[in-house]
Amino acid sequence: TAVKEGNSYIIDGHKWFTSAADGAAFAVVMAVTDPHASVHQRASQIIVPTDTPGFELVRNISVMGEPGDGWASHAEVRYNEVRVPQENLLGQEGHGFAIAQERLGPGRIHHCMRWLGICERAFELMVKQAMLRELGPSTVLADKQTIQNWVAESRAEMNAARLMVLDAANKIDKNG
Repeated sequence: TAVKEGNSYIIDGHKWFTSAADGAAFAVVMAVTDPHASVHQRASQIIVPTDTPGFELVRNISVMGEPGDGWASHAEVRYNEVRVPQENLLGQEGHGFAIAQERLGPGRIHHCMRWLGICERAFELMVKQAMLRELGPSTVLADKQTIQNWVAESRAEMNAARLMVLDAANKIDKNG
């Protein structure tokens, strides 16, 4: 929560998986500033310098066995009566959710396109291996119908995923 006191906000809270907190100069905190407002207008976004008293990076959390650091970190963070000036508010009070949605949708499209690129590279490696892997004289893995089916199914699924992502991107472009 963030409670307004004079020309400041006092922030209290606890967050898991704060991306890239390790070594960051500031955090963008989404905190409830008006618990009585409608659900989409309760929160605001506030810039909190990480050297502010009360900001505590508790630890980096291991993700898939990797503790991570810097940009690759996901940290547990506590806000213990962190006081920041009112001018650290991003946008207007109560607009935190709207600000987040403006950024998150296009960001998710970006991630999906990157993952599709990774899929494309894995597909290329799969096809190359199937064409090179000899099973016997004059026979390679790619000659087998089951392998051909798997390759075709993979390509169809990748094409479907790509079209869904492009459709989502188009909708964001047209409708916001």
